[in-house]
Amino acid sequence: MRRLTAPLLSFVLLAPLAHASDPPATETTKTPADAAKELARKAASVGYKVRTRQGVTVFCKTEAQVGTRFTTEKCINETELDETVQRARDQQDNMARPSVCGNLTCSGN
Repeated sequence: MRRLTAPLLSFVLLAPLAHASDPPATETTKTPADAAKELARKAASVGYKVRTRQGVTVFCKTEAQVGTRFTTEKCINETELDETVQRARDQQDNMARPSVCGNLTCSGN
């Protein structure tokens, strides 16, 4: 019985370590389609739509100019989209953060 227990015990204890270097089965790699969906989601979060202009992917937003009903379409590239998304997140974080006035009296004015 002792002869069988020692090898069985070592197998049970060491078996999980044998596959430790294998990547987890749930981990997936991003495909180009997944990356495109992620970009579209990011663009939509700040009001832009994905367009293709002369074979280049751009992100466009229709804006009305102040004082007129005419609209213009503003398009940006991926780098500018990343900056716009980051600015929007920073603004959200700043609005959510309570303001500290120190010795001054805080007011909403």
